[in-house]
Amino acid sequence: MRSDILTSYPGVKFVKLSMGNAAAEIFYKPKDFDVIATPDVEGDILADGLTRLLYGSTMLTPSGNFSPGGFASYQTIHGTVKPLAGKDKVNPIGMIQALAMYLEHSADMEREADMIRNAV
Repeated sequence: MRSDILTSYPGVKFVKLSMGNAAAEIFYKPKDFDVIATPDVEGDILADGLTRLLYGSTMLTPSGNFSPGGFASYQTIHGTVKPLAGKDKVNPIGMIQALAMYLEHSADMEREADMIRNAV
């Protein structure tokens, strides 16, 4: 983590965890974390494992991938389930929540994002 970023947010506590104990820390003390930033592959591993433990599925929660330049893409954790496409067996809540993330973070439509979250 760049030190200039850390000093820009003096009220934010920065904790660096190894992949070996990150999942356990987050699982047992979830209220200790507001934001979790990881490299792409490590984030996928962590997100997939934790959402399966917490929700029993990877399709119920949203995620966002943000570039330093401001570009972002949004999806469910994690991706698609092509074998279930068209069979009316997939819960769309994760993608609906990902839409709310897009509205808040990329479209400057926080009120609309809150409306979606409240509806969910």
